[in-house]
Amino acid sequence: MGILKFLRKPDFKNPKTKIITVLYAGLVMVFLVLLITGGIAATCLPGFCGFCHEMDKDVQSWQHSSHAKVNCIACHVEPGLIHLLKDKVMAVKSMYYTITSAYHGKTINAESELSHEVSAENCERCHSLENRKLTPSNGIIMNHEVHMEEEINCAQCHNRVAHVNLANYENHLEMEYCMHTCHNDEVAPRDCSKCHPENFDLIPKDHKEANWLRPTHADNAEEDRKFCQSCHLEKFCFDCHGMEMPHPEETFKKDHQKLGQDDPSKCRLCHLEENFCNNCHHQPPDKDKDWIPQHWKIVKEKGADDCFSCHDETYCSHCHVRKIH
Repeated sequence: MGILKFLRKPDFKNPKTKIITVLYAGLVMVFLVLLITGGIAATCLPGFCGFCHEMDKDVQSWQHSSHAKVNCIACHVEPGLIHLLKDKVMAVKSMYYTITSAYHGKTINAESELSHEVSAENCERCHSLENRKLTPSNGIIMNHEVHMEEEINCAQCHNRVAHVNLANYENHLEMEYCMHTCHNDEVAPRDCSKCHPENFDLIPKDHKEANWLRPTHADNAEEDRKFCQSCHLEKFCFDCHGMEMPHPEETFKKDHQKLGQDDPSKCRLCHLEENFCNNCHHQPPDKDKDWIPQHWKIVKEKGADDCFSCHDETYCSHCHVRKIH
């Protein structure tokens, strides 16, 4: 009976009932306001971001950055209550992905897509061009005004300023990013003088070392081709090597015969070893001895047709007629 009495429609004609109802409604409203406010405040703390293990490395890198005392939302949420509430609503999606392990094994923000969402207005609350002296690195000319006019947000370049030294993340302040993304003569000029002063040495130190051409530059190009293209256009390699570099795996095995015949000196730019071709094409009976003294055995056994796939018919006479060997 007590429960039925409680669930019965209140008698709002009774003044006492009205007062109790208003008090209960008020208490519920206060509770909801405190809950929502407390929830928003709690989820704005950096510790909450680090609650998900997927964000561990990001939080740790932030703690060692110049922005370690700056709250996450100061950068990642635009100013204003509406933007804050919108961010909290959208965060439900991230919570769902976390619960369903959709983030498991993935690098969060691997392509720095969030850097395009961080508003320049957020940065300018602390780093205004009007009240802050800019100190670009030595040898760099940085025209922030031009970038602002083009509506390039600060974080598009300074994408790692608050999350430093993270593996698997691109640093947009590195030259190769600038050259590939903007300074490619399509979006912005490629001219070196736009970013470097006249007295700046444009040739890197390692390019001046004795072993740079062989083998260092080839190893570097194979490891990170984008770094080379920070300064050099794609055709730069072709102009020197006379062929596509690095050699295309799909076609080079078939095409290199003609390339080598047309200009063997191009091959020797890189391949200085006397027996470089022999290592693939000539398998001598005795691998401990040079190919030339043994090659007659292979010709006698298999004929000379294979030889002529690379060498013309007068190639043999160059040595045999002159009795060089």
